[in-house]
Amino acid sequence: LRPEVAREQEIGIDAIWKNRISFSIVQISTKTDGNLIGVPVPAIQGFNTQERNVGSINGNTIEMTVQAQLLNKPGGLQWDMLLTADRRRNFISEFNRTCYGDGILWRCEKTRLGSMWGNRHVRNKANLPAVHANSQTAFDVNDDGYVVPVGAGNTWRDGKTKNLWGTNVVLDGRTYAWGRPIFELDPATGQRWFGQIGDGNPDAQFGWGNTFRFKGFRLYGLLNGQIGGDVYNNVRQNLYATNDHIDVDQSRKPDDQRKPQAYDSIALADNNNPWGAPFVEDGTYMRLSELAFGYLLDGAKHAWVRKLGANRIQLDLIGRNVFTLTRYSGLNPESGSPLTRVDDVVYPVTRTWTTAATITF
Repeated sequence: LRPEVAREQEIGIDAIWKNRISFSIVQISTKTDGNLIGVPVPAIQGFNTQERNVGSINGNTIEMTVQAQLLNKPGGLQWDMLLTADRRRNFISEFNRTCYGDGILWRCEKTRLGSMWGNRHVRNKANLPAVHANSQTAFDVNDDGYVVPVGAGNTWRDGKTKNLWGTNVVLDGRTYAWGRPIFELDPATGQRWFGQIGDGNPDAQFGWGNTFRFKGFRLYGLLNGQIGGDVYNNVRQNLYATNDHIDVDQSRKPDDQRKPQAYDSIALADNNNPWGAPFVEDGTYMRLSELAFGYLLDGAKHAWVRKLGANRIQLDLIGRNVFTLTRYSGLNPESGSPLTRVDDVVYPVTRTWTTAATITF
């Protein structure tokens, strides 16, 4: 084995306008050769794989920073801002072994790191097996957008009124559980379709900090988040499998829209399908990660501060994880790692409020 070799090329632009606004943008290209990869070897050697320096990864990053003093009034009003944003992409440019699955990841040449791979259910009748080309009217699209087998003359709403839930329907020699979503099949192999179902790489990540000052007062807020990028909600999948998720509760739905527990626990959260498209969700979010409000008691203006023997006293109220705006249904859209955006069972992010007094003598 030999050390990995990394090469980096950086191109940047910096600009300053009226000594108040500075702007920079940097584009970084990297290539890492000699990545360690487990290569299959003959069983006679006594091992399944051998670690070799045969992989290469190409990366591209764009980073932007804007720093500005937007206000500086003689009366003491100041507004300072710092905005950062970045976008990162990494690809396996050379792999030199057969492709294989690594959890939700797919290790293969020309594959983007952070992409999600698995199975998906049929959502368009055109994707039904070819054997059903002349019987597509025996399938219906339900309110979740899945194509489900219902039999001739039925719709997906007839499950309860016609006592069809829990029964089977035979279509073109194939037996299906009535009303349940079915997996899309690969036309070439007849096996479950396997491919990219999501991408954990956001289109952009950002942080936006603002500081306002007026006389002795200070207000600071930091917003951070991401645009685009998916999160795999493994918590929701596990709760579907155990019938503990709120979606499984059908009591609030009218009779013609109610589905049995097996719809979620078996058809969607299939134990033989550890990674499925139904649990890939948009990870876009914006979070007010820090909010601070403070007041400075200056000894030059407040005699009682000097009597305490202090030069100044800074009083602060600080909040962290104040609120999050997102359409993600899980507890934390930041779950997982940059490489594997999988939301597993973890403690939720807590909101905290802290008071602080800083005395300078």
